[in-house]
Amino acid sequence: ARRSGRSARGGARQAGEQRILDGWVAAACEVLRAAFDEHVAEVEDEEGLLPQLRADEPRLDHAVHQMYEEHIEIGAAVSALVEVVVGCGDACDADTIARVRRAGVELLRMISLHRQAGADLIYNAYSVDIGGG
Repeated sequence: ARRSGRSARGGARQAGEQRILDGWVAAACEVLRAAFDEHVAEVEDEEGLLPQLRADEPRLDHAVHQMYEEHIEIGAAVSALVEVVVGCGDACDADTIARVRRAGVELLRMISLHRQAGADLIYNAYSVDIGGG
């Protein structure tokens, strides 16, 4: 009896996870995509931070280029996650749920590293004094 109770709870949990993917996780992924797209549009705009840094601080060109590259990589990861979550529909199985979790954690890691790289870039541009003599 004890084993079937665990199995029933596990089945209920899995059914709940399936509904979650159909609901708030999909909505949260769409909000994340919109926020990230807004971030990219703002900092890559011709009057945005990245072109300004490229013009004002040529020594940081490699780091600026890396920011552009990370935008492409993170954007692709967001799109891939949204595709899996939205494509799951009612047929979300345990393997798909595990893939969504792994992709979500990887995406959070990428965003965290990107945020830190951006902070380092800004620090190096505006707080580091390269003396000339």
